[in-house]
Amino acid sequence: MIDKIQNIENIGRMVKTGGNQQCYHFDKNTHIYAANTHGKSTFTAIIRSLQTNNPDFIKGRKTFGATQQQRVVLSVGGTNYIFNGTSWNSQIENIRIFD
Repeated sequence: MIDKIQNIENIGRMVKTGGNQQCYHFDKNTHIYAANTHGKSTFTAIIRSLQTNNPDFIKGRKTFGATQQQRVVLSVGGTNYIFNGTSWNSQIENIRIFD
């Protein structure tokens, strides 16, 4: 289970999420609801990238005009999974995605 989003940078509409700001925490059953074009599919692509260890899911969604590299830090089961712009530091296969 994803515990929290610590940081997402330069992926789709998510230019800077988390970081020094408040983290987003998840519970056992967390539902994400938003209007179209507000990042739900982008977030799903991030999770799918972590699940498959395939950075292309993220690289293909670079924020328009962004010059800094993409970055993600997710806490799952107390472990931080980090995407550094080119690859994840580890893979977690037991995440289930319903999209």
